[in-house]
Amino acid sequence: MDDLDALYARASAAGAQVVKALNTEPWGMREFGLRTVDGHRIMFGQEVGAA
Repeated sequence: MDDLDALYARASAAGAQVVKALNTEPWGMREFGLRTVDGHRIMFGQEVGAA
C-alpha cells in the first residue's frame, strides 16, 4: 500500500467492519484489518517509512 492512512479513513467512513484498528506494529508495518461481507478477514499493510 502507498497510503494506508487514506485507505483506512475511506473504509471507516464507508462503514466497513474494522476488526483490527490502524496501528504501527513493532515489526515495522502499519496495519489494519477488515471483515468482508462474506465473513473473511482481510489485512492491509504498509512498511513504516515507505512512500
